[in-house]
Amino acid sequence: MGNCSNKIAERKRKKLFYFPFRLLLLLMLVAFVFNCKKKPLTEEYFPHKDGDSWKYKNSEETGYFIREFSGTTSIRDTTRQNWVKTNFDTAGHALDSDTNYIMVTDTMVSSFEYLDADCYVFLKLPLEVDITWTFYIDDEPINARVVSKEEYTVQAGTFSNVYLIKYDDPENDETRWIYYAPNVGIIKDALYDSDGELVSEDELIQYPVED
Repeated sequence: MGNCSNKIAERKRKKLFYFPFRLLLLLMLVAFVFNCKKKPLTEEYFPHKDGDSWKYKNSEETGYFIREFSGTTSIRDTTRQNWVKTNFDTAGHALDSDTNYIMVTDTMVSSFEYLDADCYVFLKLPLEVDITWTFYIDDEPINARVVSKEEYTVQAGTFSNVYLIKYDDPENDETRWIYYAPNVGIIKDALYDSDGELVSEDELIQYPVED
């Protein structure tokens, strides 16, 4: 009888001894599953994938243009999404097209006019009001700042939590404003000269664009 009691007590001691380790293992497993399910920041702010399309009107053009992602291009150690812009006249006839490139990382979304060009850092993540960053085009600094987060309306609709981002280009005396809606993309892109006069403006008309 005494031996049975001793064995039961020993089992209890072992259970108590291993309990913290089992609890820790369980917590680690829960954290792993949670992190696997949690979206990366780039998916929240820039969830675009191959084949997605956005239709914009442009203040400089009589027609419109469509931007869409179409495949990827690898160069050295990086992979960039192909961003095809096709211009259309008012009758819907395609006029011309060119390809820019988008590179998405865990902390930023950058655009390249061509493969070996300097990048234009559209977004530095996570986005917060008053966050700033600087990048360089042809060795000249571009200073970016998230000015506000608010509701904003364009032709495609009214969007909440839109980030208004200001990009100052001292070399060219230009200011660019990008209005970025999470899970949608750029809904407005406006360029102003040193006198505050509008140079060009793109505004989202439709998304996604149906075939």
